[in-house]
Amino acid sequence: MFLGIDVASIPPKRREGYAALALRRQLPFEPATIHVVVDGHWAMAWGWPQRGPQGDWPAEGEFLPESLLRGALRDEGAVIESMSVGVEARLWRENRLIACRWFPSRPGPEEWRSFLRGAGWASDAPAPDPAPAEWREQPWARSTMASFLPGRVGDLRRPLLAATALVAAAAIGWPLGQALRFQAALAGTEADIAALRDELGSVLDAKDAAQTDAAEAEALLGLEPAVNQLAALSAVDAGLGPTRLRLLEWDFQAGRGLRIVVAGATADPESTVQALMDAGLFDDVRIEPGNQEGQLVFNARIVRKDAPSP
Repeated sequence: MFLGIDVASIPPKRREGYAALALRRQLPFEPATIHVVVDGHWAMAWGWPQRGPQGDWPAEGEFLPESLLRGALRDEGAVIESMSVGVEARLWRENRLIACRWFPSRPGPEEWRSFLRGAGWASDAPAPDPAPAEWREQPWARSTMASFLPGRVGDLRRPLLAATALVAAAAIGWPLGQALRFQAALAGTEADIAALRDELGSVLDAKDAAQTDAAEAEALLGLEPAVNQLAALSAVDAGLGPTRLRLLEWDFQAGRGLRIVVAGATADPESTVQALMDAGLFDDVRIEPGNQEGQLVFNARIVRKDAPSP
């Protein structure tokens, strides 16, 4: 089985291993021997069963895919090379082997179209005739991935197992460390939440106490005798008399609040406030402009109580 893969995004030192693992995930057999050749940003990986028709392959020696020992590099195009048994279809682009598949004989039209479509090759050209491909003294591309050669598997089994154990430990340890750090952070957050909950409880208790006190104060104020509105009106009239202002609105609010609206051509806010204060019945006198020109709005608090109104 052959796999061509773009490894441009993979660090150069990891490209062969990345391509080998990518091919291993697609192999329909196990155990397997894998051979990888990296050409810049392009990796070519071949895989075949480690057990042959007569049993396991010999442990000694270097085994290469026949694809590397027949034929030659090509610029572009689709070719079919004669092999020891059957033929091999190859697709080339920019001196790189893009796809490669073995057939027992020249592929038929449907097999050829399936091969081209699987490689993303846009062409309706029929399958070419098989071309003779003699054995080569040296493969047309060499791999530096000696650890994947069958002759080295036995020698490297122990270090490979150790490396696998390290990788597994790292894969398990990293999320475990992350989980422990997350657990510690969560515990700290829960402690902060508990402290805030205690503080919030104190604030809510104080709020409830203040509302209770306010309700009791309001109830006590309700026991006081009502303000004599005639006395208040008389005090306002006395305070406004020197200012020559007209009383337009009178709003005697619950409790001890009073809101009045006055108007006059000579309305002077400061003198009016002072006149109301001098009346001796009002405190906290506040003033704001009215809705129309020449109008003033006063809000005051009555500070002295008279006899209840009849």
